[in-house]
Amino acid sequence: MLEWRYLQMSAAAHAAATSGALGLQRYGTGGVSPGALNAASLNGFTNGVNGVNVSVKNPPTSGTYANVTSAVRVTITQSVPTSFMSLAAFPAVTMKARYDEPGITPVSLTSSFNIYAIYRDTSSVVDGGFDTSNYGYSANALDPVRTANNLGALLSWRGNIFSLGLPDGKNGAANVTIPLTSGNFSQLLMVAATSYGPNTASFVVNYADGSTATTTLTMSDWVNISGFANEVVLQRTGYLVHGTGGPDPIATAIYGYAINLNNLKTVSSLTLPNSRNVVVFAIDLMP
Repeated sequence: MLEWRYLQMSAAAHAAATSGALGLQRYGTGGVSPGALNAASLNGFTNGVNGVNVSVKNPPTSGTYANVTSAVRVTITQSVPTSFMSLAAFPAVTMKARYDEPGITPVSLTSSFNIYAIYRDTSSVVDGGFDTSNYGYSANALDPVRTANNLGALLSWRGNIFSLGLPDGKNGAANVTIPLTSGNFSQLLMVAATSYGPNTASFVVNYADGSTATTTLTMSDWVNISGFANEVVLQRTGYLVHGTGGPDPIATAIYGYAINLNNLKTVSSLTLPNSRNVVVFAIDLMP
């Protein structure tokens, strides 16, 4: 029974830490505790009920992710009654489970956006759109609720939230060097797509010490999924937006790509391929 209860407690701590990290991404520090406590409760461990204590820390103060601002630690403790141990004057035992969720560090691309790639269905495509031929992604198809509220679409991948730029403006980056949040990270996760593909594209990570590392990715076309091993389809839509506005029944896809980083070095920037056809929409950095 105790072993089973510990497994339940561990799963709840994991879920709570993950929800706390997602709350941090969406709402800032004010979203950490509510998200974590709610997830713990949904998994059977409500803070202050039946001897349960749920502790939430952002960031952790010790361990692998000590002082990592994106990380969330959840510790659940509970005094659990025992039957067999009560015979030895131990009527209860205090159980504890802890989980550290590293979270992510979103990179602001606002200053790097130079492509008008995503549009409301009623908007006219400008400056060549996503593909230089006056076609673009539909914001309504990507995320109808947030588009209706004049917000950028949200995409989910590997438990992380990626926030895309506002529709009808510059919301994609191509052929530029993007400043990265300074720090030591293990991976760069990127939402991107390419037109007139598939394409093989080289991305250069620039480190603060002046060194560089190049990663070459094979990328599917935005209207033709090739299923390359280095990519994940994050979202499909049933149509795109064409020149003067309005949907065109051509299906599109938007993809996720991962670039491994040297976590012993401090990242500085990411240089995108020398091509207008490769467009990046969002970047998150993983501890």
